[in-house]
Amino acid sequence: MDETVVLYITELSDAGENQRERAQRLSAAGRHLLAFGLGDLYGITSLPVISKNENGKPFFKDHPDIHFNISHSGLTAVCAIAHVTVGVDIQEKSRCPDRIIRRFGGEELYKRYGDADNREDFFLSWWTREESYAKYLGSTLAVCIGGEKKHCSFWQTRLRNGCFCTVCTERKIAVQIKEL
Repeated sequence: MDETVVLYITELSDAGENQRERAQRLSAAGRHLLAFGLGDLYGITSLPVISKNENGKPFFKDHPDIHFNISHSGLTAVCAIAHVTVGVDIQEKSRCPDRIIRRFGGEELYKRYGDADNREDFFLSWWTREESYAKYLGSTLAVCIGGEKKHCSFWQTRLRNGCFCTVCTERKIAVQIKEL
C-alpha cells in the first residue's frame, strides 16, 4: 500500500431526486467509500474524526499517515486513499466546456481545445487535472487554475461509466481501482 493510491468507486442508481438530494446521497456514498476503504486497507472499523487544515483540506488528526480525498459527479462517487498527499476529481460530460475553458483557461488553452481531435476528452482531462491539483493542495480552484503544477504527479483515466478521473499525488505512484 505504501506506493499505491487505492481508488474506491461506486455508482448510484438514479432515484429521481432533485439536485440537492442527489448531492447529499453522493456525499454519503463518498463517506461510505472512505469508511469501507479504511476497513479494507487498515482494519479500522469506525470512521475516525475528520479535521480540516487552514485551507479546508480534510485529514485524520489521529492517523496523519493516512491521506484521502473524495469526489463525485453525476451518479458516481470516488474516494482515494494513500500514504501520500492526494487529490482526486471526477467529472461526467460537461454541458458547456467551451465557456468554461474560455473563462478559466485563457485564449491559448482555448485554441488548443479548439484544435483537439476529441474536445470532450481534452476538456475533461484539463478540468479534472485542475480540480485534483486544487484538492491535493487543499486550496480552491480559483487560486490554482491555470498555473504551473509543481511537485506533483497526475494519473488519469476514463471510468467504465464514462466519467473522467484524475488523481494528483506528490510523486508518481501506482493507482489501484476497487469498484463497489
